[in-house]
Amino acid sequence: MKSYTNTKLRKKLQNKGIILDEKKKQHFDKYSYYQVINAYKNIFSTSIENIDDIENNIKNSIDIDRYRKNFSISNDTSNSTLYRGILISICQKYGINLKYTDSNDELKEKIKGIKYYNHLYSNKVIYSDFIRIYKFEHELRNVLLKYTLIIEESLKNVLVTYLNSIEAKDNFLTDINQYDTTPKNITNSINSIKKIFDKQTNKHSNPIKRKNDQELSVPYWIIINELTLGETIKLIINLDKSHMQNILEDCVNCFTNIKINKDEITTDEDKEKYWNKLNVMREILNIVGLLRNSLAHNQPIYNFNVKEYYSSKSNNIHYILPKAHNQQEQYVLTTNYMSYLAEFFGSDRYNSFSGNTNIDLSWVIYIIYKIISHLDKNTNMYTELVYVYKKYNIIYQSYLETRELKDIITEGPEGVMFVSGGSGIARLVNLDNEQIKRLVYKMAELEQMADVIVIDTGAGISKSVLEFVAASPEVILVTTPEPTSITDSYALLKALAMDEGFDKNTTRINIVTNKVTSRSESINIYDKLSAVVKRFLFIDLEYLGEVPQDSAITKAIMKQKPVSITYPNSASAKAFVEISENLDSGEHKVPNQKKGVIGFFSKVFTSGRR
Repeated sequence: MKSYTNTKLRKKLQNKGIILDEKKKQHFDKYSYYQVINAYKNIFSTSIENIDDIENNIKNSIDIDRYRKNFSISNDTSNSTLYRGILISICQKYGINLKYTDSNDELKEKIKGIKYYNHLYSNKVIYSDFIRIYKFEHELRNVLLKYTLIIEESLKNVLVTYLNSIEAKDNFLTDINQYDTTPKNITNSINSIKKIFDKQTNKHSNPIKRKNDQELSVPYWIIINELTLGETIKLIINLDKSHMQNILEDCVNCFTNIKINKDEITTDEDKEKYWNKLNVMREILNIVGLLRNSLAHNQPIYNFNVKEYYSSKSNNIHYILPKAHNQQEQYVLTTNYMSYLAEFFGSDRYNSFSGNTNIDLSWVIYIIYKIISHLDKNTNMYTELVYVYKKYNIIYQSYLETRELKDIITEGPEGVMFVSGGSGIARLVNLDNEQIKRLVYKMAELEQMADVIVIDTGAGISKSVLEFVAASPEVILVTTPEPTSITDSYALLKALAMDEGFDKNTTRINIVTNKVTSRSESINIYDKLSAVVKRFLFIDLEYLGEVPQDSAITKAIMKQKPVSITYPNSASAKAFVEISENLDSGEHKVPNQKKGVIGFFSKVFTSGRR
């Protein structure tokens, strides 16, 4: 398989449309391309093309220049030669054996055999976004790993306690008669335990001090301690039914708020409920074990799901509790199952859903949190999770329990409050109606907390940007003297004019020019843009002010402080004061028709679901 230098990988990023910000280039050398880009490409990619898509595009002369650039093929090649060159390049990249006598169809079939596909990105995807998600997951994994280790230790203690209570003999765990022999892989589990026994009885590796000629049995706590969480869980659920039953019963009593005892069963109904609880606990252990395995191997967890129960694939980050799409494939999380969870951990909002729920990251974190809270009433797990989510601006509502909006608000200089999380907010358009309703009413709290609410959408004309702009009563469009910036501004206004959610009669659009050398230059830019927009788009623009080219801004950014505080007498700081005064004047009064946070966010989220 072909390997790439960092220089070539950077070029590869650019060819894909991913912007490598200058200040983040050091990250590229620090972090592996494959652990960052490949791990999180599904989050940011706009579409995925396979070899059939490439063939059709070339036949129709679509993206020809992109293919030539991406596959380093000469510009003077014909389309047929280009297609064959791509086929050969892909085969070489993935180590596929080929003959130059192979036809295009033969090469194509070989490529299909590896299920080749290529992710495409919009021109506004930034490499630092990948880094942000990567760092977020790294810290999130550390928190979750810490607490799954606590669960692992407690589970092993339950198992050892049981083995001691029945006075299990030395060969108990290696005796196949102690197991349900139905699973085909039980022999592998037994062999793993035998290896541990061999290791512990070796005089050179045995951690227990012994007299030279004294033979001692290896305590079970040493053997069990050598097992991974997955091996421990597999051992328990593969034991003979009576042993498994007793251990799972102990697990229910140890990890949940209820106590069960098989001796108290008097009716068939009691027996059914008893075994249902054991089965639920078995599934909980299995799924926590699957996550633990992902954590231990530094695998991405944003899209963690239990495949046999999960019926759909989505590129969205599963930080918000989703609903199942196919009830038939959701045995574990039936309404009945959710009722057992409520019995285990207490009734709360998470367990109040009547429908089925996907077993994804949010579900497993919830379960881990509940178990840890039962084991340790003073646990800091929730605080640690919230810290990580807030640090990286990830929307963490719907986790663990309901929290107030104030929990995600940070106080900045001069008493200015802000909720940092623009990229997270854009993904909220994927919530279901019930979740939208809860979030909107949470956002309504902002009206009692702030006089003015500002939403920074970022650049571009993506769907999420247009939805926020169309729903806003007042828009501040920032442009610069650069022709590309002015063109982009017009493109946004044109897209906005075509958006069915936009009403030019209830929206004020203000223009601010940035990085100008003089007011006359700023006025000139506004006049030209305003004239074109009014003539062709029938939209009136308002001149709000200008921000001059000022080295003080660069210095303030380096200090990570607002320029108005760091350099209050600078030209740019004075310009910001003037702009704010213009906004506060009667001339820039917000139209009444669009006032209200509830109305604003309702419009954003409902438009996002068209």
